[in-house]
Amino acid sequence: MKSLKLVLTQITIVILLSTSSGITGDILKNMSETEQIQTILRKIDFERFAELPTTVKVSFMINGKNELIVVNTNNRNLDGLIKSAMNYKQIAVTDLEYGKIYTIPVKIEK
Repeated sequence: MKSLKLVLTQITIVILLSTSSGITGDILKNMSETEQIQTILRKIDFERFAELPTTVKVSFMINGKNELIVVNTNNRNLDGLIKSAMNYKQIAVTDLEYGKIYTIPVKIEK
């Protein structure tokens, strides 16, 4: 329970910072690819579209312009929502290869 509260607190802080002051490109460059993707996904209101908690596997790749391209998900209800939120969002890339498909589990909780 403590870890859930800690995670929710961290998410809240990131959301507050990103909405009040705006996340600039310089800040995103200092975040890992995982943190950047988490920031994008936290802006989605999943509760309106799926029963929570749930886990969705998201397959994506990075194009030559450092943009996320969602290839597919394993959840029909959330597929379009995730694609519209993530597709063509630029991220700072350091560890990922261009054109390679990555699959990540996204755990969504209330």
